[in-house]
Amino acid sequence: MKHKIIAALILLLMLVGQIGTDVYLASLPAIHVALQTSLRQVQYTFSVFLAGFAVSQLCYGPLSDRYGRRPLILWGLMLYSVAGLWCFLSTHIAELLFARVLQGVGAGACTVVARAIMRDVFDGKDLDKINIYQSMVWSMVPISAPLIGSYIQQYLGWRYNFLFLVLISVTLLLACWFKLPETHQTRESVLHIKNILDDYKNILCHQQFIAYLLFCTCIVSLFAIFNVSAPLIIQILFKQSVVVYGWSVLSVAITFTVGSLISRVLTRQLSSKKLMLLGVSIIVLADLAWMLINTRGQSSLYTFLMPFMLIQIGSAFAFPSAAAESMRLYTQKSGKVAAIFGCTLFLGSAISSGIMSRLPVTNLIPFSIMLTVLIVMMVLAYVLILKYAQTVHDSGGNTDDH
Repeated sequence: MKHKIIAALILLLMLVGQIGTDVYLASLPAIHVALQTSLRQVQYTFSVFLAGFAVSQLCYGPLSDRYGRRPLILWGLMLYSVAGLWCFLSTHIAELLFARVLQGVGAGACTVVARAIMRDVFDGKDLDKINIYQSMVWSMVPISAPLIGSYIQQYLGWRYNFLFLVLISVTLLLACWFKLPETHQTRESVLHIKNILDDYKNILCHQQFIAYLLFCTCIVSLFAIFNVSAPLIIQILFKQSVVVYGWSVLSVAITFTVGSLISRVLTRQLSSKKLMLLGVSIIVLADLAWMLINTRGQSSLYTFLMPFMLIQIGSAFAFPSAAAESMRLYTQKSGKVAAIFGCTLFLGSAISSGIMSRLPVTNLIPFSIMLTVLIVMMVLAYVLILKYAQTVHDSGGNTDDH
């Protein structure tokens, strides 16, 4: 693969948002005590970050098409760093929530513009490869971040998890300053709001793209409700230590890495549609197992984790294939397409995690219901993908840019 330095920076930039959500999760109970606030408000620090992360991407996409990728990346990393420092210094939950929104806005630039750079530089098999590498690297954050965060919480306290985020973002800012070139050479001459809105409307009228978008959003939302619930379920409901939480999440996240490695091999033999079908089948079977075990009063730490491990494997098969197929539908306006893709994924996650935050953690039934609802929606989206693909095939048409 050419452009290895750019590829490495793309992968690291796409992790900024995920690190921002994962590394501090072990500290949720501690923040609840330290800031003398409710568990619900502490969980909202996860949701508001995702909301800022999601909505900001609608702006960054067209701005990157007009002004280039590099300036937006540098701006996003600077905002992320400053907001992370504010989180470190916060003494009230309102301060922390506002700083988390700003941190999410900064992270939004990194993710959506990095995805646009990916589309600028790579195509064909190289685009497939970097999507798989992205999933593999993406899976490393859930493996490492909660465990690192749990030890930081154990020995230094919750504030230092946010300081850790500042150190990462400043390091990446320096790397991009010196090593990231501008990749978008054919910039739009004028930034017209009406044209931007028209482009968004045209993209959102593409039924097959919407089906892929809903499918991917449901998968990412599965991770979101697990992330916001697991610290409280493991530490409060199952009465385990913060370090046990870190190792528990690590064991779940490893399965996504395993699934990504297997997916990389299977892409040589199976089409994207078949990989998606395999992933969906595994996820549905895992949910059935979850419901049979955890809603009959037989729940434990192990029964909570093991079905979700299977869900991770299925997601590793389905998500990269669906993401790559959705990006293939457009060869122009990649900044706007990436903006809509990122915004929808993480706004859906913010809404799902926000709903999950309002539900009690006295047992696993609320989590089980949310899990099943999202999986049913994912299956419906997959059916729509097949339906629209067949319609295009029957008409002899193709999916051109709008």
